[in-house]
Amino acid sequence: MKLGAGIGVTIVAGCLDEDTTSSDGGSATTEQNGDESDCYTETNTETERITDETESVSAGADWVFHSDLEEGDVVTVEARQIGGEARPALEVEDPYGTLTVDSGPSEMISREIETRHDGRYYFRFHNEALVNSGLWDVRIDVEVEYENEVCE
Repeated sequence: MKLGAGIGVTIVAGCLDEDTTSSDGGSATTEQNGDESDCYTETNTETERITDETESVSAGADWVFHSDLEEGDVVTVEARQIGGEARPALEVEDPYGTLTVDSGPSEMISREIETRHDGRYYFRFHNEALVNSGLWDVRIDVEVEYENEVCE
């Protein structure tokens, strides 16, 4: 995944038997390997924010965000009409140009999407109104899971 901010790695000393929460809000799950060494696999989950913005969108206009994502990333998209007359519509396009989400205008959109391919995804918020603008609040977060082998 390539976003504006890097992903931190949390390394836990010792062996754990259960899920824990790291200081940065991510979670870690550990699993002992079957060999004789003191190594284990640590699974971390972190949430990165793609955007959290408010914008006035004119009639017929689009407001577009993009991010490079990896297969299996979970993206949460929320859009809310907070002013004006126009409601946002949402389209999400995968790296191959296929629409994976096509949601008509709504005062509140909340979708969770699991990506199926590596590559650049486009999140297009469209004002389908012919005359009216809308004031929209949009937030897009991506949750990624990764593993590290930790040896003592």
